Amino acid sequence: MAAIFTAFLSILCGIVVAFVWPLIFNATTAFYSVIANDITNPINLLLYGMHERLSAVIGIIDIPRQIFWFSDMGGSWLNNVGLKFSGDVAIWTAQRQTGMSSLTAGTFITPYYVLNLFAIPGMLLALYTTFTDKIEKRRVRMLFLIALLVSMLTGVILPLEIMLAVTAPLLFAMHIFVTGVIFGVCQAMNLNLGFAFAGKTAAAMPGNLFDLLVYVRNINAYQTIMGIMTLGAICFVLYFVMTKVYYYF
Repeated sequence: MAAIFTAFLSILCGIVVAFVWPLIFNATTAFYSVIANDITNPINLLLYGMHERLSAVIGIIDIPRQIFWFSDMGGSWLNNVGLKFSGDVAIWTAQRQTGMSSLTAGTFITPYYVLNLFAIPGMLLALYTTFTDKIEKRRVRMLFLIALLVSMLTGVILPLEIMLAVTAPLLFAMHIFVTGVIFGVCQAMNLNLGFAFAGKTAAAMPGNLFDLLVYVRNINAYQTIMGIMTLGAICFVLYFVMTKVYYYF
């Protein structure tokens, strides 16, 4: 009976997915088209930022990244010899290689410097302070230190987001919304800072400390870095307070 019941549910789910997936695909395509229509609009970037982090949690983040990082939906640019580059990351990489002093891409990477270096550390610090037992604090200290270093040095924040989605859905929802706001504000402030990584950017982690340190020595990136630092400091405090208040109540 268990085998029959499992087979029946599997067939039923397959039929449902077969009918529902085209609707989801069409809705997603329309959503991407709205964003791509004007990637300089902060509202569009807000929607993209929220969607990308939700996509990460459900395991389909490669879809929006491939579309906006490496296709015409993320913009296009022609170099001096007429060679076309498509996608935000592809444009940024090409412009860096040509030695341009004023780069026009990096829109979809910049918010991760704020998230990984400031916002997530603020949340981790707040989570650590929720432990009141001194022995328990000592036990989890190394865990939180590793999580902090992983966020800052590699730009990996997915494990924390999955934990929030499972254990603190409301805080996770707040994080997703604020992430979208960060994307929108970075665009409104004209902050553009892409990868410093020179290898295969498709495998690189966006917004890590190593990349930022590379740009610190670039005088052309000074204003952008100062903007990231300012916005980052605000987000650090916001995430710390947001997390403390959530777990307090």
